[in-house]
Amino acid sequence: MIHSISPRRKIPTHVKLLVCLNALPKQYHQQLHASQLSRYKNHFKVNDYFAHELIKISDQSVQTLQQLNTHAFDRNCAMALLRLTATVRNAFKLTKHFYKTLHACKDTVVDTVQRIQSIIPIKASAKLLGLSCSTLRSWITQVRIRCNDSVIHACRKVHPNQLLASECNTIKQLLLNDEFTHWPLVSLYYYALHKKLVSISLSTWYKYVAIFNIKRYKPISIKKHQPSVQACFPNQYWHADVTQFKTNNGVLHYIYLVVDNYSKMILAWQVSTKLSAAVRLQTFKQAIEQTLHYHPQHTTTNLIVDGGSENNNKTVEQFLQSLTQLNIRKLKALKDVPFSNAHAEAANRTLKLYYLNREPIADTQALQNILAKSINELNTIRPNSRIQGLKPIEAYTFHTIDKTQLNQQIQTARVLRTSLNKINTCGSCKY
Repeated sequence: MIHSISPRRKIPTHVKLLVCLNALPKQYHQQLHASQLSRYKNHFKVNDYFAHELIKISDQSVQTLQQLNTHAFDRNCAMALLRLTATVRNAFKLTKHFYKTLHACKDTVVDTVQRIQSIIPIKASAKLLGLSCSTLRSWITQVRIRCNDSVIHACRKVHPNQLLASECNTIKQLLLNDEFTHWPLVSLYYYALHKKLVSISLSTWYKYVAIFNIKRYKPISIKKHQPSVQACFPNQYWHADVTQFKTNNGVLHYIYLVVDNYSKMILAWQVSTKLSAAVRLQTFKQAIEQTLHYHPQHTTTNLIVDGGSENNNKTVEQFLQSLTQLNIRKLKALKDVPFSNAHAEAANRTLKLYYLNREPIADTQALQNILAKSINELNTIRPNSRIQGLKPIEAYTFHTIDKTQLNQQIQTARVLRTSLNKINTCGSCKY
């Protein structure tokens, strides 16, 4: 009788390792012969194997997996962390701007944080994301409670400090008004504040302007200039400059300006097709008339000019020396004084970028008409941020702004806004 020989049972290396480490489960321990157990335990040399140092790492991983399988809470924590990590990774894999991208993925972040908040509290999630707890909670409120009656989609009762619908409509109408499309946003803000159309801070103004995302006129280019002197009162410094402008008929024109340093007011201007001392002299006479009209007691003015021949000639010198009511000291920028003639250059730049370049100008007469209208607007209508939102004519005549009154106006509007928002009922949420 022939007996069949059963195949030799193969023992995996990891079983030998578990026996050596005294970590083999009991049910497998019983299936091995005592001689095998003794041999694996006493003669199995771990250090003889390649990369034996990884055994400790593997052992730690095994222990971690055992713990996760044994305890449901630990398993849920690990899954929550993995989910949060995956969300952040997906949000930032295509960008370098951390907070901007995180804000753009606000809905996804809030959804993930709310799913895992029973495992990882909101405060801990905020810390992991690099946000403050208040910011994350604010995002949760914004995402959970979306109000169609608000431009920021936030419930007015929960966020009563947001602008009223009427205020938002006023801002939008100002931004869309053709009369103000060429005004800087800061000038439009001061206009609305002084007219009491909206009473908000400048930062809030910019915030809502960005929300409306209305495309407005932008200058073609803005050239940076060296800093100049700053006057302490009107007529302390005048700045005279000439800039060129070509109309559609191909004629080159010279625009002569005299600008008051303190108020940014254009005291005199002329347009000519030639560069001459006679035209320059006319602007000086006009500026003197303006000064004596508004400030008859004024005696001395510093006139800052560049090195052009229209400013530096016998005709101009003789005229300035003949003056009796007003003493004018003519000084060359960067030569007689260390500062530049930037104030006049800034006025030229404003005229060109915000007014003359907006639409085609046919000829000399059309240029004179648009200059007259534009300079009047700059002097008497449009607020200037460099003089705290005053109009140049107001600064030139010593008109001041009562900051206390403006702050009170903004505070009163805020209190009224909050009270009206709290009683607002949009019907789209439980609040």
